[in-house]
Amino acid sequence: MNALQRYHDLQKRLVHIRWSHLGHESDEEDQLLDLMDAVWEELTAVERDQLNQEPALPAPTLFDPNPAFEDTDIDAAPGPVRRLVAA
Repeated sequence: MNALQRYHDLQKRLVHIRWSHLGHESDEEDQLLDLMDAVWEELTAVERDQLNQEPALPAPTLFDPNPAFEDTDIDAAPGPVRRLVAA
């Protein structure tokens, strides 16, 4: 599996992690984001451009404890991950 395929797989995992925590930060998410940053560095410029052109992944809908969250795209945007830090 090449770096681009690994990044896509990690994006999908990130969507599910964020969905399972209803968009709230978690240790599981932080660990995955660190891994995504490392894989991002392995990508070529062409692969990064390709990822930047892709649409956001839709939120899962198999089981949704919060229906208002169902139609929301979850941010699993490509690129180095920027974490929000509370002031």
